[in-house]
Amino acid sequence: MDAKLTDLPAKISGLQVALGEAEETFADLPPEVDTTELSDLLGQARSKKQPEVEIARFRMEMDQFAARLDHDLNSLPFWAGRADELERLRVPLSASVSEFAERFVRHQTRSQQQADEQGRLTAELETCAESLRALEHQQSIPTESELADARARRELGWGAVKESWLQGLEGGTCKSQFLDTTEQALPEAYEAAVHGADTVADQLRREHAVHRRRRAAHAAPARHGRRL
Repeated sequence: MDAKLTDLPAKISGLQVALGEAEETFADLPPEVDTTELSDLLGQARSKKQPEVEIARFRMEMDQFAARLDHDLNSLPFWAGRADELERLRVPLSASVSEFAERFVRHQTRSQQQADEQGRLTAELETCAESLRALEHQQSIPTESELADARARRELGWGAVKESWLQGLEGGTCKSQFLDTTEQALPEAYEAAVHGADTVADQLRREHAVHRRRRAAHAAPARHGRRL
């Protein structure tokens, strides 16, 4: 009994040392973490028959949400940052939003007015172009006098052909007059004269047809008005 009492202080001292070491070890441990959510997730995982399938499904959904987020971010005008940067942006004041909305409306109105003005100017330009083409066409229309001259040259050429080929004359009057204004030989010159006379006649014929159609178009409303 005396021996046990003698050893008791040493044991108490050893226990105190061990307690101090245990307290130091406990103090070095990281702070306590709430594991309630983790416990719930583990409980849900244990209740699932195929947790790997659920994890794969969750990952696929996360990838889909991430892809949709990237698409929406890329669709935003005047923005090229990340989602977290967009989330930290300060929301503009209502007055600022209203001011920019009014500016946008005014800009749209001016754009529409400019588009209308451009359309009007384009129509006027086309009208002027049509008038110019009509004037150019009218300037190229031959006269009856020009037709008579073309036919006279054709007849002179025919006279030169008859002198040269039918009568055998080398320096007849018609041939000399006909070839005096050209460097072509008689066959080519006569062919050009025939073509020129036909072209002038065709142009005058078309112009007369156009005038007849115009007169008919103008006369039709007048006749209709008289019937009414």
